Amino acid sequence: MWTYQASLQAEITSNNDERLAERLASIMRTVMRVPAPDRELTAHALAGGPFDIHWSLSEHAVPGGPGVERLRGMRRRLLAIAPELHAGNLVIGTTAKLRDDEHIAMISMQLPDQSWVNVSAVSVRVLPLSSDGTLYSTSLMAGGLLLIAVLLLSWLTRPLKVFADAARQFSTGAEVVKVAESGPTEVKQLAAAFNEMQVRIKKLRLRRLITRAIAIIPAAIVTIWYGESGTARLLILTQVVLSLQLSFAVFPLVMFTANRAKMGELVAPRWLTTFAGFIAVVIAVLNVKLLIDFVFG
Repeated sequence: MWTYQASLQAEITSNNDERLAERLASIMRTVMRVPAPDRELTAHALAGGPFDIHWSLSEHAVPGGPGVERLRGMRRRLLAIAPELHAGNLVIGTTAKLRDDEHIAMISMQLPDQSWVNVSAVSVRVLPLSSDGTLYSTSLMAGGLLLIAVLLLSWLTRPLKVFADAARQFSTGAEVVKVAESGPTEVKQLAAAFNEMQVRIKKLRLRRLITRAIAIIPAAIVTIWYGESGTARLLILTQVVLSLQLSFAVFPLVMFTANRAKMGELVAPRWLTTFAGFIAVVIAVLNVKLLIDFVFG
C-alpha cells in the first residue's frame, strides 16, 4: 500500500512538471516567432490562469528563493524538450518584490536575440496523499468487494443446495422429490434432468424387484414342497440347462470369428478355428452324455 502511495505521488508530480514544461516551451517559441514590436502584445495574449507573461530585454527572475526545489523536475523536462535553452539562458526563481513568497515562481527564458520571456506562475504544491485516507478507502473497498462476493456465491450455490437436499431425501428411500424447474436456463435443464433421473431410478427399482421375485419364487416353491433333496435336484437341473446352452453359444462364436467378410483383418487363423471347432464338438458330446445320464441315471 505504501509503495502504491509513493508511486502515485511521484506520478502526479511528474505529470505536473511535464505539462508545465511543455506550456513554457510553447510560450517561448510562440513569442520568438513574432517580430520584436509585437512580442509584448503576444505575451499578454498568451497570459491567463496562473500565468502572467511579459517580454523584455532583461530577465525578471532572481535565482533561488523558497519553493524552487520543487521546480527541479520541471527544469530538467524543459531543458529536454527545448534544446535551444541551456543553463545560462534559463533562470528559475522568484521576483525581487516577492522574493519571500514561495507560492510565486518566476521563469525567465532568453531568446536567440538576447531578449527575455518572463513567465510568472503560481507554484501549486501537490499535497501528499493521506496514508489514513488511503488505508480507510482501501479497507472499505475491500470489505465491499468481499460482501458482494459472499452474496454472489450464496446466490450461485443455492440451486446446488436444493439438489443436494433432494438427492439426500431420495437416497433414504423417499418417493420422487420434485425439484422446481425455475431460474436460469442451465438450472432449469439440470432440474429437469434430475427429476427424470429419479423417475428412471424408481422404475429400475420396481423392475429389479419383479425380476428378483420371478427368480426366487420357483426356488422357494421347490424348497418348501420337496425339501432339501428337491432343492439339490433343482440345482443340478439348472446346471444341466446352462451346460446345454453353452453349445448354442460356442458354435455361432466359432463360425462368426472364422468369417472373413465380417471380421476382416481380425479373422481367426485356420488352425485356431479348427481347434475351437473341435472343442465345441467335445462340449456338445459331453452335454448329450450328461443329458442321457440325467434322464436315465
